[in-house]
Amino acid sequence: MQDVDGSSQALPLWYAEIPAADRSEDFHQEVGKAHVFLCERGTKQLIVSFGHTDDTDHRELDWPAWTDRLARQHDWSHLAIIAPRGSWFRDAHLIETLQKLRDLGFFKRFGNVTLFGAASKGGGFAALAFAPLCPGAIVLALDAQSTLRPSAVPWEDRFSTQTPSAWSLPYSDTVRALTATRRAYVAYDPFERRDARHVARLPAKRVTPLRAFGLYDDIGIALKRLGLMDEVLVTAVAGTLEPARWYAMLRKRRDLYLYRCVMEDHLAARNKTVLSVSLVNAFRRRNRQRKAQTGQARIAPPSPPPQQQKSPDPFVPPPTLPDRPTSPALAGRRYPRTLGNVWALRDEPTGFRYMSDQYEGRTMGFEERNEITLGETHPLAIGMAALGHRVGVARPLPEDYRYHVVDAALTGHIAPFQAKSHGVIAQRLAAARRHAHRTVLALSTAQAGITPDEAMPQGVPYDALLQQIGAAREVLQGWNKGFHLDRIALSLLSGTPGTSLHAALQHYGDVAHSLRHDAAVAAGQATFPHIVVSQNAGSATDGSSEVILAEGQLDIVHPALGIIVATPQYPFGLMPDTTATHDPTAQMLIDELEVLAVETVQDNRRWYCPSMQQAFGRKRTLVVEFSALGDLVLGDGFHGFAIHCDGPPPDIKQVDVAGTRVTLTLDRDLPEGDAQVTYAWGASRSAGDDNRTANQGALRDNWSRASVMQPGRTLHRHALAGRVRIMPSDFLSAGRST
Repeated sequence: MQDVDGSSQALPLWYAEIPAADRSEDFHQEVGKAHVFLCERGTKQLIVSFGHTDDTDHRELDWPAWTDRLARQHDWSHLAIIAPRGSWFRDAHLIETLQKLRDLGFFKRFGNVTLFGAASKGGGFAALAFAPLCPGAIVLALDAQSTLRPSAVPWEDRFSTQTPSAWSLPYSDTVRALTATRRAYVAYDPFERRDARHVARLPAKRVTPLRAFGLYDDIGIALKRLGLMDEVLVTAVAGTLEPARWYAMLRKRRDLYLYRCVMEDHLAARNKTVLSVSLVNAFRRRNRQRKAQTGQARIAPPSPPPQQQKSPDPFVPPPTLPDRPTSPALAGRRYPRTLGNVWALRDEPTGFRYMSDQYEGRTMGFEERNEITLGETHPLAIGMAALGHRVGVARPLPEDYRYHVVDAALTGHIAPFQAKSHGVIAQRLAAARRHAHRTVLALSTAQAGITPDEAMPQGVPYDALLQQIGAAREVLQGWNKGFHLDRIALSLLSGTPGTSLHAALQHYGDVAHSLRHDAAVAAGQATFPHIVVSQNAGSATDGSSEVILAEGQLDIVHPALGIIVATPQYPFGLMPDTTATHDPTAQMLIDELEVLAVETVQDNRRWYCPSMQQAFGRKRTLVVEFSALGDLVLGDGFHGFAIHCDGPPPDIKQVDVAGTRVTLTLDRDLPEGDAQVTYAWGASRSAGDDNRTANQGALRDNWSRASVMQPGRTLHRHALAGRVRIMPSDFLSAGRST
């Protein structure tokens, strides 16, 4: 190879062996520590591959060599970029060279450009990171990380990073690198949570996530060993590598020893000993069957009768095992994978339909496709999503409805976070009414201490939720089910509690407006999902955040957005040893009120909590008028009212409730000048050891309902925290004198 400085170096075998006419001598370059090779075969299609110099001429790991073999078959031009393993293609000279190629119009010469990264520890990242150099390109990235910049991914601790300056170079973070791409296919193993978090950082609108359960960081090697890599790259170049096709191609991975090892480790880490043993036994049994068939084939007649030929196994390997109860004695092509009783079995081209008591001993219909089992339900699945700081507390759900409430991968064994809680509550309400169950896609994106930027478009949590919505829609197509995103629960601004009332109202409005639109597009539906909010309560020591007031006014200030304010949170207890996090049972009960609020609105009935509208006072009498759906009721405990004014405020001696009006009797006359009355807001205390927020109140309307999640508990519609100015009233004076 002739370098730019004229020095000589041995060419990689794959490059040395290609016809001289295919080589572009100007591109035999060493740029920094990287090498660049170009093989020109026309301008119809260019493949840009990324490999490691350490793997050059390796039988399995030399990805540029493998890529060029396929490129020759299809007459594609090929630009190979090779850098040392561990460099992550963070080389200023290489970046400058690629930018010069862009500026010279090199990439524009080709009708289509595909960036292909399969080399572990950098190849997939490079394919994503350099995508801005080729607007309109397609990206295929395997085992990709979004960045290793510590400030962006502090949770990434698997790789030894370079000096910080390496990640201050251009093209160091892929979050905003895909805005001009045609499509980015990103393959990853969701069992590796950090890889899933990297994918969640990418913009959902441009990314097609391809889940490869059980292949860890060897997806490319696995595809090679299965003989699938050619088809994967060809379909990616054509822009037709859709998830349904991807999962169909991965059907054979269960016979890979690599897959078995990963799954054994995964199950062992979760104490799933029985499933692990079943997995190993099934693997060995299939291996023996293959060997026996191979031996029979050697002694069999050259042309066996058609009836002796075996059809290929129709099953796709399971994306995750816990959802697929497996019995070696029962598993097979003619029987569902269940340990429960089976009745009315129907063996259909798409899979099985049957009745069973496999869930909690209840007899109901089930459907099994590609070794995934769901409850047999209506052809329209419902999506329930949640975004924000209240999402990530695990609720003590009394049951999980694992065949009816699933995530975007159709697994029901998911964390009992807010969206899962909504789904289970909806199922229990349906059961109580003798209504049919629905398939619910529970899509939770938790972000403790969420900030305004994180909740807006291009924020990681925002884009992660859209990605889940899009994935849910795609995976349901393989089940002939439609998808409708029903609601999104929001809990914002916990990271900035000092946000002003006006700014908080504006932020919630902006997020709701953009999110419901983008979510509807991702779900492929014409109508917007409901936005549901529960009013924050502040902390155990401080309840003066104006975010609380803003959340109580969202349905009034933004009527066009149809925001549902389901309940205030102050009546519910905090988790011990925390200052502002409600305990898991409280979170579940708040979720139940949110579900009831959404169902009420969907039934064309009104739902809103009592809220202060105006206050009139004179001397020792103060009347507060509420807007409510029924008569007000004052419960036990602190009433929740307080007066704020210049100087010492009068004490409230008595509280009387009649209809939607509350009359406060004071110990002395109201002061002159500006004064305000608050309910369940603005309280503070030095310490709280009662697991309650500083803000408290006892006012509610006359609605009540028995909880379906906590037997013996009655739910109420409590009054929202609020603040109004006190207006003077001569009418009150006249009324008292008569």
